[in-house]
Amino acid sequence: MFTARRANHPAIVCALACALLASATSGTAAARPNQHTHASAALAQERYYSSYGEPTPLIAPQPPAPSDDTPRLPIALAIAAALAIAAASASQLRIRHRRTARIRT
Repeated sequence: MFTARRANHPAIVCALACALLASATSGTAAARPNQHTHASAALAQERYYSSYGEPTPLIAPQPPAPSDDTPRLPIALAIAAALAIAAASASQLRIRHRRTARIRT
């Protein structure tokens, strides 16, 4: 029983070693592509782009001049009205809380 397993063990180790060796050699060949194909592809791309002529530089649009036409009075009135409503609501809640607290006791 043990001899049959030991006989297969070297075969499995050899098969794994061959598989790793084969993958290592094929991986290095694929990792280093031919330099000639890169150079010819780069030259073809250069010829294609040069057919459009000389590029013109892009000019960023200028931001508009800041204007001082901000409606400050309506903004201030809206803020003041919001604060007045909040203060009135808070005082009404406080008064209502005091009344209900007196009734419950």
